[in-house]
Amino acid sequence: MGDPAIDAVQPSAVQLTVSWPAGGAAGRQPGVRPRGSDPSASPAELVAAVVWGGAGGRVPVPDGVEERAVDPGGERVSSGHRWVLSWLTPPTDDQLIVLGEALGRLGATVAEPVAVAHDTGLDAWREHARPVEAGPFVVRPPWLPGGPNPDRRDLWIDPGRTFGSGSHQSTRAVLELLAAMPLGGAHVVDVGSGSGILGVAAALLGASRVELVELDPFGEDVGLANAALNGVGERVAWAGTDVGCLPDPPVDAPPGRPQRVIVANMLIGELEAVASDLRRLAGPDGRLVLGGVLDSQVDRLIEAVGPARRIDERSEPSESDPSVAWAALTLTLEELGGSGDPEVAR
Repeated sequence: MGDPAIDAVQPSAVQLTVSWPAGGAAGRQPGVRPRGSDPSASPAELVAAVVWGGAGGRVPVPDGVEERAVDPGGERVSSGHRWVLSWLTPPTDDQLIVLGEALGRLGATVAEPVAVAHDTGLDAWREHARPVEAGPFVVRPPWLPGGPNPDRRDLWIDPGRTFGSGSHQSTRAVLELLAAMPLGGAHVVDVGSGSGILGVAAALLGASRVELVELDPFGEDVGLANAALNGVGERVAWAGTDVGCLPDPPVDAPPGRPQRVIVANMLIGELEAVASDLRRLAGPDGRLVLGGVLDSQVDRLIEAVGPARRIDERSEPSESDPSVAWAALTLTLEELGGSGDPEVAR
């Protein structure tokens, strides 16, 4: 059991109120901010660095986390105001503990997490949703009309309360990588599928079988609904919430069996946690399409995955901080030149 105050908010969205000292003391005390963090970073950027960025550094705010100033004029950390940080999907107990300790060292005070109803402002974004061009697709919410576009096809996605609207740079980068692959007849596993956007896109690109894996309790219904919305429901299946429970690929599969492609667009800590399973599921001749990491985190990702050959990659500047970029890459586990020694993808 975790902290009862934390356990109480797990079924809902989470809001945390963070109070920063006036005058930006947290930004001026050497050694107390995350390593490499920007003195002007907002609370949510620091939260991203602590929870999603590992040891430190400034990390762009991921999808699903939003910040707003409680006090007028509280636009940056140095202003010394209260902030509310909201998660659509709750952070884990461990993340909340690490976050509280880290922000405490920065001189901030973190109030107890507060549960909010799933309909408390979480659908407000729908009023501002717009189509997003990504690779060969125009990602469209189903409540917006389509339009003629000879160069792109519509990918209809209603993410509901899951991640995966197509607006984030990492999602667009992975869609571009999938579009560059020969997916005809492939068996695709979308790990951390969220709305199912990547798995549905793979089916539209010719994959014969797609499996969705997602911890979010809304993931199954939303992912399968989006598959049906795009006319590929018969090729997209729910595979559960635990990637570790998925079976290994058959070792005695005949030549010419469908290629296995494992897709995962998650943050670096999550990718590191499941890297061995991603490799296992791909099999000795499969491919990994991985996104959700910063350019500076690619080496960490490759180290977690192990020996592989990099065959394609994309980089998209962060919209919240153009000085950093989100990376996505395609790796193959096929042996090189029959030598039996795969090249490390560096």
